[in-house]
Amino acid sequence: MMKKKTNAERLAMGCSMFEAAKTIVYSSILEKKPGIAEKDLRVEMFLRFYGLDFNESEKQKIIQHLMTHSS
Repeated sequence: MMKKKTNAERLAMGCSMFEAAKTIVYSSILEKKPGIAEKDLRVEMFLRFYGLDFNESEKQKIIQHLMTHSS
């Protein structure tokens, strides 16, 4: 079935699935931490999606950037 889809259709499906995952994670964080500050929410989202992809030093640099720069 997937082979019948065009590259653009497969990309659109992947993007849609990622957006759905972000919505689920966002809701989960808000459920556990109601009233969380926007900066802290960005950090939580980063850690949930990419926390295992970086060493501690790299994570701390990214977190510092997320805490000091608004989106």
